[in-house]
Amino acid sequence: MEQVIVVSTLLAPIVSALIQVIKQSEKVNNKYLPLVAIVVGVAFGGIYAYLFNEVLPDYLLGGLIAGLGAVGIYQTAQVPKGDKQ
Repeated sequence: MEQVIVVSTLLAPIVSALIQVIKQSEKVNNKYLPLVAIVVGVAFGGIYAYLFNEVLPDYLLGGLIAGLGAVGIYQTAQVPKGDKQ
């Protein structure tokens, strides 16, 4: 299980960077970006499990954790519209 946590920790910034690319392309509405991050994280977890012949449900959960982590990174990087700096 420790390896799943390590993989999810490594996947979170990758998913976050991919979400930033998607955000810049303006192909997806911003309100759906957290959902896209979760789906991408789960997909990357599944791909990792398939490529390295690991237990699929464990790495899908790790991908979910990575997606949720990327959502957290995305949400903290946003500046509220009311704040002027």
